[in-house]
Amino acid sequence: EEGLRHVRREVALHRYLTALDRSIPGLTPALGWQLDEPPVFVEYPYFEDGDLARWMAAHNAGAGLSLDHRVALVAQIADTLAELHTAGVVHQDLKPGNIFLRADPSRPEGWCTALADLGGGHASPLPQMAAGFFDESALGAESPSDRLRAGTAIYCAPEVLAGGLPTQRSDLFSLGVLLFQMVVGDVRRPFAPGWESDVSDPLLQQDIRELAALRPERRSLSAAQVADRLRTLPARRTAAREADDSAARAQDVTKQLQRQKRRLRLLGVASAALMLGLAVATWTGWLAIEARKDEQKRREDAQAVLGFLTSDLLTRADPYRGGVRDISLRTALDEAAERIDDRLGASPEVAATVHDAVSGAYESWGDYPQAAFHLRRSMALLLPGEGADSTEGAARQRTLCSLERQAGKLDDAQAACDVAALLDAEHVGEVSLASHVEIARLDFERGHCDRVVASMPSQLDRAAGSDNPSIADALSVLGRCRSRLAEDGAAIDALRRLVALQVERFGPDHPNTGRALAELSDALVRASRYSEAEATVDRMAAVFASALGPEHPDSFKVAFRRGQIAAGLGRDADAALAFADAYRGWDGLLGARHVSTLLAGSEYALSLVRAGERASAEVIVARQQMESAAALAQGGARAADFHEIWAETLLRLGRLDEAEFELAAFDASAEGVVPPFHPRRAGMRCLASRVASLRGDVESAGEALAACRLGLARVPLQDARRRLLADAEAALGSSGV
Repeated sequence: EEGLRHVRREVALHRYLTALDRSIPGLTPALGWQLDEPPVFVEYPYFEDGDLARWMAAHNAGAGLSLDHRVALVAQIADTLAELHTAGVVHQDLKPGNIFLRADPSRPEGWCTALADLGGGHASPLPQMAAGFFDESALGAESPSDRLRAGTAIYCAPEVLAGGLPTQRSDLFSLGVLLFQMVVGDVRRPFAPGWESDVSDPLLQQDIRELAALRPERRSLSAAQVADRLRTLPARRTAAREADDSAARAQDVTKQLQRQKRRLRLLGVASAALMLGLAVATWTGWLAIEARKDEQKRREDAQAVLGFLTSDLLTRADPYRGGVRDISLRTALDEAAERIDDRLGASPEVAATVHDAVSGAYESWGDYPQAAFHLRRSMALLLPGEGADSTEGAARQRTLCSLERQAGKLDDAQAACDVAALLDAEHVGEVSLASHVEIARLDFERGHCDRVVASMPSQLDRAAGSDNPSIADALSVLGRCRSRLAEDGAAIDALRRLVALQVERFGPDHPNTGRALAELSDALVRASRYSEAEATVDRMAAVFASALGPEHPDSFKVAFRRGQIAAGLGRDADAALAFADAYRGWDGLLGARHVSTLLAGSEYALSLVRAGERASAEVIVARQQMESAAALAQGGARAADFHEIWAETLLRLGRLDEAEFELAAFDASAEGVVPPFHPRRAGMRCLASRVASLRGDVESAGEALAACRLGLARVPLQDARRRLLADAEAALGSSGV
C-alpha cells in the first residue's frame, strides 16, 4: 500500500505539472504508467550511466572533474529545483540516488543532470488545476515515518527529522548537503560539524552555510539564486579578490597617514612648548569649572537613582502611597523595570547602571531571558569606549553569552562569545581562558564535546598555579563533556576537583558549591554509581535550600536528579513523582519551551509509561513534542537527548512507526555528537531490536540485539540500559527464537 501511494503521488505530480503547462528540462519525464491493475508502474527513460553516486564512482569525478565543473552540475540541479518550487512542488527526497546523468557535449561540463522520483514530494495545487486531473489527496503530506523513509536521513532537514512538514526550505537544506558533497568530490561524505575544514573556498563555504542552516528561516536563498551564485562563482571570486585588494590598499593608506601624523606631531613639539605656560593657566581654571559640573552631575545622577528606587520600586509595596499590599519584590521589579528608560533616559550612564543591577537580579532568580534583555539594554546605552570595546566590554559579552545560552538561544550566545574573543585578542593579544570556557560551554550544548576534550586540558595547563577564577568553569565544562563521552572515571575526577576548589573558594554552603555538586551528581548517574549520586544529591539539596530557596530554577535540579536515580534503579513510580516536580517547577519558572522543561517533561512521560500510566504519558509526551521545535532546530546533543527518550516512550506506547522515526532521528542527530561505540547507541539498538521483533522481522531483530549486547558488554550491571537489553531479549524470545 505504501508503494502504491508513492507511485500515485508520482503520477499525480507529473500530471499536475502537465496541467500547468510546465516543461522542466532537468526533470526526468514520466513516459507512461499503469495504476489500475497489477503490475502498477511508472516508466522512465533509461540512463546507462546510472545515478549520481554510481556516476561519480565510475568516472572518478571527485579527482577527474574540476571543482568548477562539479559545481556546474549542482547549478543544473538547482535550476530544476527552482522550476519545481515555482510550480509549488516540494521534491522532499533530493539525494544522489535520485539524480541521473547523460552525456551532453553542448555543455562546458559535458554532462546534463536529470532529477527523478517525485513520489516522496507534495504540492499545493490551485483548485482549478486539481479538479479533473487527480485526487487531491494524492498530493498530500505523508506521515513522519513515511517522510523519513522517503528521504535519506543525512539529506533530511532538521525540522523534517523532528516530524515537521517538508517545505521548499527543506529542499534547500538537501541541496546544501549535496553541494558540500560535490565540492569535496565524495557523495558519501556526511555533512557533519567541522565540515568547513574540507571546503577551502570561502564563497562556497558561505553558500553551503546559508543553504544548510539548521533553522529554516535562515535559509534565505532561493534555488534560482543558488544556481546564479554557482554559475557566477569565477566572477564572485574576482570581485572578492578586488575587494580584498582594495581593503589592503586602504589599510596601507591609513598606515601612511598615521606615519605622517606622527611626523607632524614631532614637528609641533617645539611650538607646543611655547604655548605650555599659557595652557597650564587656562587648564587649571577649566578644571575648577569642570569639577563643579561633575559634582553637580553626580548629585543629579544619585537623585535620579534614588527617585527610581523610591517612586518606582519601593512605593509599589506601600499601600498608604497608592501601592499594593503584600506585593512581592519580584512583581515590583517587573513593573519598575519597564520604566527604567522613561525615568532615567536623560542620563544614559545611570540608566545603564540600573539595567545592569536589574539584569543581575533576574539572573539570580534564574530568569535568563530577562537578564539578557536588560544587559543588552545596558550595553546599548553605553557610549563607545565605556565598556563597548575594552576588557570590560569582553567581560560583558561573555556574561551575555552565558545568559543567552542558559535561555536556550544558542546562536545569539555564539555571537556574543565571538565578540568577546575578538575583544580579548584586540586588547590582550590572545583569547582569555574565560572566553575559551564560554565557547566550550556552547560546544557542550551543541554536542561538540570532542572539541572541548581536545582543547580544554591545554588551557588548564596554561592556567595551572594561578588564581584565575575561570579554572573552576574550565573544570566544569571539561568534566561534563568527558561524562557525555562516557569517559566516566576522568569526568568524575575533574568534577571532584571542581567541588574541592569551590569549597575552598566559597565555602561548603555557597551556591557555586551547590552547582558543582549538581554536575558531579550528573556524572555519577551517567556512570550508574547511584549510591554515590544519592549522597551527592543530598549535599546539593542542603546547599540550594539554604542559599537559593525552593523556587529557584537550580533548586529543581534536586528533583530532576532524584528522578534519574530512581529511574536507573527501576523505581518507576518514584521517578515519575520526582520528574513531575522538576517539570512543573521549570515549566512555571522557565517556560514550556525551555530545554530543561522539555527534558524533565520527556523523562516524566517515559517514567509514567514504564509505571503503566499510559494515558497520562500520551498527553505529556505529545506536549513535549509540540513545544520542542526550537530546541530540536539547534540539533546536536540536545536533539539526540529528546529523540532517545521519545523512542523508548513511543515504543512502550505501541506506536511503532513513530518509535522507528525517533530511532532514525536519533542516529541523524547523534552523528558527530555521540561516539560510534557509546552505550547510548547500544541502547538504541536494543529498541530497534524490539521494534523489529514486534514487526515479525526476526533476522533484523537478531542483528540489532547482537549490536546491543556488544555495546553494553562493558557497562556496569546496574546500568539502566540493561533493562532495554532484557526487554529486547524477551521480545525476540517471544518470537520463537
